[in-house]
Amino acid sequence: MKKLIFLIAIFLAVQVLFMSKGVTYGENASGLENRISYLKEENRNIELEVATLVSCSNIAQKAEEKGFIPVSLAESTGNHIPVAFKR
Repeated sequence: MKKLIFLIAIFLAVQVLFMSKGVTYGENASGLENRISYLKEENRNIELEVATLVSCSNIAQKAEEKGFIPVSLAESTGNHIPVAFKR
């Protein structure tokens, strides 16, 4: 009878130990899932920013600000002005 009570006590102690470990792992998993969600949102924001920066209209505007002439103007002048170099 004492052996049975001892085995039950050991079994319950092991169960409590594994349950506490499970809770800890669950909290860690939840924290990681939150971090993943945050990083995915941050990636979406960065991708949007990159798309804006490399858009054709943005690049054309920055090129004009730096003194490059638009392709349409170079074609219409007929002077064979290279559009890749600053004039």
